[in-house]
Amino acid sequence: MKLLSKLKEIGKFYNNANTYKNIDNNDLSELVYKILEEKEHSCRFNHIENVRKSLLKDNRILNIIDFGAGANHTKAIQRTVKSIAKTALSPKWQCELMSNIIKEFNCENILELGTSLGISTSYLANANRHGIVYSFEGAESISSVAMQTFARLQIKNVKLITGNFDITLPTILENIAQIDFAFIDGNHRYESTVKYFEMILKNSHAKTILVIDDIYWSQGMKQAWNHITNHRQVTASLDFYNFGIIFLDKKYNGNHTVINSKYKIK
Repeated sequence: MKLLSKLKEIGKFYNNANTYKNIDNNDLSELVYKILEEKEHSCRFNHIENVRKSLLKDNRILNIIDFGAGANHTKAIQRTVKSIAKTALSPKWQCELMSNIIKEFNCENILELGTSLGISTSYLANANRHGIVYSFEGAESISSVAMQTFARLQIKNVKLITGNFDITLPTILENIAQIDFAFIDGNHRYESTVKYFEMILKNSHAKTILVIDDIYWSQGMKQAWNHITNHRQVTASLDFYNFGIIFLDKKYNGNHTVINSKYKIK
């Protein structure tokens, strides 16, 4: 029943989704074209994808302290690197889209909640080598693998912070004047997602762009996405099903479900 319900949800999303051509805000329509369609065939990230492929074959076993929605309380679990790579890494097209946003807006102060094995982080860091990515990971063993990813890719503009987000995030935010881009992919609970969004919002400005991952992951995440899109400071949102993008700039408006035009049957 869960699978059938999920398929119905995806089908409903597909039927209701717009392409850039159907977004009535011209500035937002142009932006969607630039970040989703115009640059989608780039090969400039092949070196990162080669590391992803190696992680998908990595049999190392990690001992992980789980702070997220997968546990009702803090607990230790064991997982292979390849199982984490298979289930937790953002897909290539999403990583490219986020990279395109950073390049388009020349974002310098970039924040990521949920480093995982460092693949999405590498995309964010590669998009602007002069910027800094503040990436947060809860599990020390996963952070160690992420550091190896950065070393392999010779990425030097990432500051990796390990530990419980509730402790580490407020401390770092106190020392960052403003955030230009944020990717929230950590604790998948309603309360935590909304809390982290509002914390980051205090360090944001009109041009800040925020990406919320897994917005259909659970009923709680759906509620969190609905809460965020209706926030008084939010001017527009783009729902790509796997994730959503939040804008604070008044030149953008409306809440839009979006799909690549090549997948939309006319």
